[in-house]
Amino acid sequence: MFEVGRWLLERRQALDVGEAAWLEGLADFARSGDWGGEGFRTCADWLILRCRMARSTAFEKLKVALELRRRPLVAQAFKAGRLSYSAVRLLMTLDRPDPDTDQALVELAAEGTLRDLQRAVRYYLLLGSQEKEPRERSKLFGGRGVRIRRTSSDDVGVVQAVLDEVELSEFERALQIFVDRSPVDESAAADSPVDQSAAADSPVDQSAAADRDGSWYERRADAFMAMVRTALAHAQEGHAAGADRYMVHVVVDADGRCELVDGTPIWRRQFERIACDSSSVAHLFRSSEPLAIGRRAREWSTAQRRSISVRDGGRCRFPGCTARICDIHHLLPWEAGGATDVDNGALHCSYHHGRLHKGWRVSGRASGELTYFTPYGNVIGTSTPPVPGPRLLSTAA
Repeated sequence: MFEVGRWLLERRQALDVGEAAWLEGLADFARSGDWGGEGFRTCADWLILRCRMARSTAFEKLKVALELRRRPLVAQAFKAGRLSYSAVRLLMTLDRPDPDTDQALVELAAEGTLRDLQRAVRYYLLLGSQEKEPRERSKLFGGRGVRIRRTSSDDVGVVQAVLDEVELSEFERALQIFVDRSPVDESAAADSPVDQSAAADSPVDQSAAADRDGSWYERRADAFMAMVRTALAHAQEGHAAGADRYMVHVVVDADGRCELVDGTPIWRRQFERIACDSSSVAHLFRSSEPLAIGRRAREWSTAQRRSISVRDGGRCRFPGCTARICDIHHLLPWEAGGATDVDNGALHCSYHHGRLHKGWRVSGRASGELTYFTPYGNVIGTSTPPVPGPRLLSTAA
């Protein structure tokens, strides 16, 4: 067993040394811009498709690779096998510390445990935050912004908002207004020790004192969604032409199974609730031909746009691209006799749409496999629709 343990240790160190060399090469590749020669918008997109990485992993590797260029002491220790990748990734969370700090942390990481290093890094982060403005402190949470994360179970997700103090106060006030407007379950209200009349003015997080059964949290979630729907209705009012982008699209197959455009399954009862709202459209799988206009018009109809968006999952079809704001590109150009039919149109973001009008090529059927080529004829990759096509027909014209 001792020999096995030594072998494992040696292999682990070899993997870390190899990772250091790989990240050094990645930094060179990212800065060279060579990834753009294959039509990718970012180096992360190249990593996702070519190296089969998850999006979060691709961004993490890029961040670590580029930061190591600015931290020579850490980079040298990493290449020498003194640091693990886990330790290096943790050290990269510090915002350009001075060389003395890096030297001390490298020695700690080489001799101590990762937990020891976590404590030290947290200490430096908190120490540095005391000298920063409130807006800069938000970077400790990933920077000011709103992040949406879908979980793998329980049909729920997480919305994280990092705001400055003024914005946070505005949000709390608006949320409380919608909480006060919502119907109150007397039994739930009686169980909650929170004084609702003072909730909006109290600087203390009222949810901390809430009851354990979740009723108070659920009321706030209901109020939050009421805010969202009110904003959605207001944004759509008087803008019918652009409102279709903000509709909820549901895909329903012949067996009654329901999905959102991105392929997320939803319960039938959730679809029935959505269907009660006029800002949703259902799309059915049919055995009939796709919506077609042919040569009668160059512009895509609303029904066609919806069907193409559902078929393509609401994302750009270019290999490795995940952009959601897209145009519809005629695969066979209109000028060359291409028809305005669902099977001749595919979603492409503005970046890749522009490339396809500047020498880049795509061949195949939109409802099947598409193959992309550089202006020099090199194959970039292929893509297929996430929703099994090609027989999608929108119920709404």
